[in-house]
This record gives sequence, structure tokens and C-alpha cells, in this order.
Amino acid sequence: MKKIFNHFWCTLATLCLVLGACKEDDLPEVNREPFFSPNGDIALMQVKLGAPGNPLEGGYLDLATGTVYQEAAVGAQEGKVDLLYAKSSSGAVNLMVPASAGLEGWDFRNRGTLMKLRSTSSEELAMFNSLKTSGALETAYTTTQQTLATRTGYVAEEDGPSDRVLNVVAGDLILYKSLEENRQIIAIGRAVTVSTGNSGALIIDFKVAQNIKGATPAVQPDPATDYKKLELMLGSQTNAYLGNNLDFFTGKALVDAEASAAPGSVDLLLANSSTSGFNLMTPGGPGVIAFGGSSETKVLGWGTRNNGELIKLTSPTAQELQLLTDIQTASQIETTYNALKATAASRPNYNATNDGASDRIRSIEPGDLILYKSLTPGRKIYAVGRAVNLARGNAGSMVLQMKVSAELVNVPPPPVSDITTYQVTWGGQSNTSLGYFLDLKTGNVYNNTTSPANADKIDLFNAFGATTGVNFYTPGVAQTAFGAIETLIKTWPTRNNGNMVKLRNTTPEEREAFDALEFNQEIEAAYDQAQASVTSRAGYVALEDGPTNTRLRKLVANDIVYFRSASRNFTAAILVQDAEQSSTGTITLVVKVKKD
Repeated sequence: MKKIFNHFWCTLATLCLVLGACKEDDLPEVNREPFFSPNGDIALMQVKLGAPGNPLEGGYLDLATGTVYQEAAVGAQEGKVDLLYAKSSSGAVNLMVPASAGLEGWDFRNRGTLMKLRSTSSEELAMFNSLKTSGALETAYTTTQQTLATRTGYVAEEDGPSDRVLNVVAGDLILYKSLEENRQIIAIGRAVTVSTGNSGALIIDFKVAQNIKGATPAVQPDPATDYKKLELMLGSQTNAYLGNNLDFFTGKALVDAEASAAPGSVDLLLANSSTSGFNLMTPGGPGVIAFGGSSETKVLGWGTRNNGELIKLTSPTAQELQLLTDIQTASQIETTYNALKATAASRPNYNATNDGASDRIRSIEPGDLILYKSLTPGRKIYAVGRAVNLARGNAGSMVLQMKVSAELVNVPPPPVSDITTYQVTWGGQSNTSLGYFLDLKTGNVYNNTTSPANADKIDLFNAFGATTGVNFYTPGVAQTAFGAIETLIKTWPTRNNGNMVKLRNTTPEEREAFDALEFNQEIEAAYDQAQASVTSRAGYVALEDGPTNTRLRKLVANDIVYFRSASRNFTAAILVQDAEQSSTGTITLVVKVKKD
């Protein structure tokens, strides 16, 4: 790959020689006003930056003008600073963008991407000398971004793409791209002289192109297509300046306060892990809960949590990259997503945990392809692209370049539930405070005194027996086990009938299914299913579990009862939350029943 990389630069340099333009342009004196290349449309400047301890030289660079600010004067110029000199503890020379996590206290911090070419070849230096136009500058930047990691001696933490480059030495080439909408800048520079230490300094010859198409961070429509392009910088979970919540519709990285105010606009979250590096996660999936920490706490407080599917392709092939290049329409983004998803699991070194398809992908590295599909009704989104820049750590950042097809779709409102859900506590037959007769449609409870006048509303009563525990009865069938109750019921003008079945030893899944019941037709179907399957359940006892129109025995907490009234034309689902095993005790139920 290094031969391929050098061949690109060599081709540019050879072309320059043929055209007679290989001689380097005369650059202005250091830190003087830049001028435009006489044969092109790029600005030429030579700048000198000083270390934070250098009393003579400023360390803050405005690439639009070539102005270098000293620390005492930079406060009012924060929005103009693209790069700054950052000395390491060892005195080595580092460059960083203001949005890097290492800079604190600024109100505005410009975002951007940096790369470094170390041990530059003669072909690469000839390339730099040959650059005359903004188009050539942009092509050189893009090619470097795609091939940087293949260079001999490449060190990701030092060479980028990132929000900083480390250990700059004389002869290195420095490549920069702004990610600010109002600062569309691409620059390539050559480190001329470097002195390290607290008072160190760095002289760089820069060639700068401004107003480069496609350099803005927001989602921008391509005039020739119906899809959108996105390039933006996301912060990691403790980055105090950059948001880690991505909205594909606006192309914005939302800070937590903005995300909490509009959680339905967040499609992805970025977070760093000490074991799995950078992770992208959807707010509504289990992955963010498993990740834990501040990311979990944040999304659990959101009323809306979007769902989606993520896929990561490591070390993409030339053919896979070409699929992205060939995209010309929004429909092709969806087609590309589906095509790459179909082959993802068969790729070399595929890891389902890290690579998806899932609600979370892990261990993201520069150059990885990122595929996203929204699974939230109303948000029809497909996005494909690359991670091009990583600054590692919990306060780090990532730059994504994506092609996005995003559409808000009118989704019919969900049907309104036609059932009511309530909790009721009633007593055993000897409880002196609570009655033991129940109207399932309303949850009203009646005692011996009030039951005769309301007999037409009573669907169940309960009674406790020493050997049969808590029993549920229908009033309409003669009861002989509890003579005093039967004597009372015989005086009623109406005695309602019904059929019921009990599910014992219910599983968490069955209780979740009960909780999920929202419509009467679902209750009706659940009753029919229980009637048909109860006899095959583990531990089934006919006298205790039914189906029956008379009596269920030995009811305990977590039993589920399905009841169908033969007299009042309704079906109810009943969860026993608690059942004290005593005639003076209480029984607490959750009941779901059709609204009147």
C-alpha cells in the first residue's frame, strides 16, 4: 500500500515537472500577510508558532489570515483560531485544534481534523511543492486520509486523523481540514524548523484553500442528487464541549441538555470504553444499558428512545469503498446498506459483538465503514460512511463522514387502547374491613351487607379453606363448601355465571405478556389460548386450575387468571399480585378488562 500511496504523490509531482511548475513558490516572510499562488487559487503563508512558555512567539493560528495570536490577546479571537501549539510534558511539539479535550475555558472552540506525514519521501515533498489549486489541495487531503494508516511507521496516536498530532519534527507534512460551517478551510503545511522545550518554536510553510465544497459539518444537500452529506465531530461521553448525541436529520452533535430536551431527535450516541474503545449505540437498544455509566443514566431519563441497526466493516476493501463512491441517489444509500449488510458476517475477522448488525458497535477505528438504519417509525433513515478521525479517551472525539437518506414519515397514531387496567385489594370471607365480592368491570368490592343490592354486578367472590387455600368462585353455580356464603347468595335476585382458568407457576415472559395486553381482542385471544393449553402445563391440577365455571383453588402470587363472563358479555385478565393465606387476609389483583 505504501507503493500505491507514493505512486499518487509521484504522479502529481511528475505532472508538475511536465508542466514546468515543480519549483516551490516563494513564500512570504514568517508571520507576514499571506499571498495567493501566482499560478493558482490557494494562499501561501509561512507561520511561526511558539510553545506556551515562549515569551516572544504566539501559539494560536488563524489559517484564514495567517495571523498568530499570543495567549494574552487570543481571548477575543477564539472563533478565529484553527490550530494551536501544545507542548507535551517531554517538550515535544504537538499541534491541536481548539475543540480538542486538552483545551478548557474557551467559549468557542473550532473543530477540525489533523494528520501528519512522518518521514516524508521525495515524492511527497515534490507533491507539496506542486500544489497550486484548491482542487489539488482537497484531492491530496482526501487521498492522505484514505491511505495514512498504511504508511511505514504509522502511529495512530501521533499521526491522526485526529484532533491533534504529536511529536512534530522538521520535514513532516501537516494536513488540516476545518469542520466549521463558516470556516471551510483545507491546509497542507511543511514543518521547516522545530525547536522543542518550554520556549520551543515551530515554523511551517502552509498552503491554504478556503470555501471548499463539502467541508461544512452540517447535513448539506448535494445539488446534483437527492441525498445529503454529513461531516461532523462527535465528542465522547465526558467531552465538555462536543456533544455525543447525533441527529441525522440536522447533522448536529447535540450536547446532553439539547438531547434531553428533544430525545426523539437522537439517533446515535458515542461513548468510549477502556476495553472496547469507541462505541456507537442507539438510545433505545439494550447495548447502551449494558454499557452503563452516564450513557445509561442519561437515556433512562428520556421519554423517547430511538431504535436502529448499526454495522461496522473493518479494513474495507476497494470494492466496498467503491460502493460508497458510486452513490448518486438516496435510494442507492439504502441499496448499499443492504448489500454491505448481506456480506458483513462473511468478511475476514468478522466479530458479531464488535461489528453488528446490532444496536451497538464497538472498537471503531479510523477508516472503518459505518452503516446505520433507523428502526423508529416515522424516521426513515439510511446512512453509510466512514469514521475518519479519532481522538481517543472518555473526553475524546470522532469525525464521521456519511451519506444520508433521511425522511420524516407520517405514521398513523397508534390505536387507542380499549381496555382499562386497575389494581384492587379485597378481603377474605372473614375480613371485617374489606368485602369479598368483586365486580370485575369496575373493581368495586362488596360485603355481606351491600352485596344483595348489587348482585347483578358481582362476577367473583373468594373464600379461604384450610386445605384448598384461596379459592375463586362464580356466584351462579351452587357452592356447598362454604354453607354460610351459599345461604347468603341464595337470597340474591341475580347470580352471574362465568368461566375461568388459572395459569400456575407463570414465567417472567408470561407476566410480561400480561403487562403488554392493551386491547380487548388480545385479552380474548389470551383467554382462548389459556383454555386450550392449561392442561399441558407443568404441575397442572384440574380441580385447582380449571377450566371451570365453578371454582379455582390454591391461588397464590403470580398466578394469572383469565375469566369470561357468561352473564355480562366481557373477558378479563387477572394477575394475582399478593394472596394472604387466611380467611381474614387480603388479596391484591391487577385486572385488565374492556372499557364500557
